[in-house]
Amino acid sequence: MFSEEQKTAIAKAIHDNIGQYKCPMCGEHKFTIIDEFGLHMMRPLNNPSNVSWGVPYIMLICNKCGYMSQHNALSLGIIDADNAQTILSSLERIANQEK
Repeated sequence: MFSEEQKTAIAKAIHDNIGQYKCPMCGEHKFTIIDEFGLHMMRPLNNPSNVSWGVPYIMLICNKCGYMSQHNALSLGIIDADNAQTILSSLERIANQEK
């Protein structure tokens, strides 16, 4: 779960990089930040059980229509590549334990 300080930093990063966030569906300016990073895991087609890398993201939900948008946390400067690699390595260990 993000702290209030982290939520403020995320909102600032979004504003600094995107400007006033506006829902592309309904035009609303109010949104909710989901309290955890998401991770799009990338898998090679020839070996889908291999989690080779992932892209951490922040999810925003429009308070009016519910539209969900995902924003790359690396591009926004919210998380650095080392932290992203740590998250991915943890997920890879979990996936290997489930085999």
